Amino acid sequence: PTGSGKTIIAAEIIKKNNYKNILITVPTINLIKQWKEVLSSEGINLMNITITTIQSQYKNKEVEYDLLINDEGNHSVAAAWVKLLENNKFNNILLLTPKMEREDERHLLLEKFGIKILYPATHQDGIDEKLLSQYDIINIGVKLNESERELYDKLHNFILKHFKTFHYDYN
Repeated sequence: PTGSGKTIIAAEIIKKNNYKNILITVPTINLIKQWKEVLSSEGINLMNITITTIQSQYKNKEVEYDLLINDEGNHSVAAAWVKLLENNKFNNILLLTPKMEREDERHLLLEKFGIKILYPATHQDGIDEKLLSQYDIINIGVKLNESERELYDKLHNFILKHFKTFHYDYN
């Protein structure tokens, strides 16, 4: 689940194995920085590790890595991004995600690549096992002036459009 230490688990796997080259794909540029910070803080040399967005990597062909770590791994089977798995060779694959199952059932494609779900857990499981803190989400409404409302509406429409493109359920 979100906040359960998936990145730290991946760092431990890297430290305990002798991988010659590692590819880490993430969905956002911000996560690249986060991964570099976590791996560095864990004493991991980044020299043989490529950390990039999946958007920058999925079109590559005939690339070979000892280990692929895919952060937000449920997206790895999206129609376009599954090409990363189809067109390249990875000796080991680790998908990290707060939720593997997809409404379009594309998660079933993972078996084709020899990927098995090892430890399915929900956020509530983490709370029940006292690994995660209980929290409340509180929405606080704010008044927007006219220019703020225009910007908000513009960004909101942009997000709605792109969530539909990637089959996300914004609601």
